[in-house]
Amino acid sequence: AYKVFTASVDGEALIPRLFPYKSPTGGGLENKEIVMRTQAAAEVASLPTDGMSRFSQFKQFLPFSKEKFRQLCKLGKAPTPIRMGVRCTFYRNQELHRFLSDPLNYQADQSFEPSKFI
Repeated sequence: AYKVFTASVDGEALIPRLFPYKSPTGGGLENKEIVMRTQAAAEVASLPTDGMSRFSQFKQFLPFSKEKFRQLCKLGKAPTPIRMGVRCTFYRNQELHRFLSDPLNYQADQSFEPSKFI
């Protein structure tokens, strides 16, 4: 069963969301958790212009899957990943902004050749 929760934190109205609901006596979700989740959903998402980001930090801005983005990276049609280790990959935010502003005409910067692992 789902229930709509609306709440306010310090007078700020939060966006109502549907959350799984169990009776408070049955050990369900506490109101504090629900308010925290709703507050996080109400925040406007943005990508910093400087620095680096992991895929999970910018995937909400992409209209396609992680695998399609990886394929575009291999073809030079998406930003080149920077490998910090076997399971740690980052992308430069400046390149991501360039890509997101015009994804069809984007070409990866050929002068930037990251090493396999830094």
